[in-house]
Amino acid sequence: MLTLSIKDRLQFEQFLPKKGSFIDIKISRDLRGKIELSQEEMKRVNLRDKVNDNGMFSILWDSEKDFEVDIDITDMEKDLLKKELNSKDKKGELDNSLFDLALKIKEL
Repeated sequence: MLTLSIKDRLQFEQFLPKKGSFIDIKISRDLRGKIELSQEEMKRVNLRDKVNDNGMFSILWDSEKDFEVDIDITDMEKDLLKKELNSKDKKGELDNSLFDLALKIKEL
């Protein structure tokens, strides 16, 4: 079981492989389906895009409306997440914004 906030769910893609074996991509797609926010959830937290002064996009939501959901994670999904986390760690690709989510994955 993995308990995820809105921020965690939006960042989750960072821990899924962009490339890999057929099995890794299948597991990744299954996980993505479990994690993505529904339209109802987006409404609930007033999720919206904002274009910054530099032309980059930000995703915003009303933090006081944030909530967590419990996601059932299979052994294969857990193994894939840990493999991706370890890869990012070895390459020095983790940053402060991903640290809380990385801890949750490490503790699976």
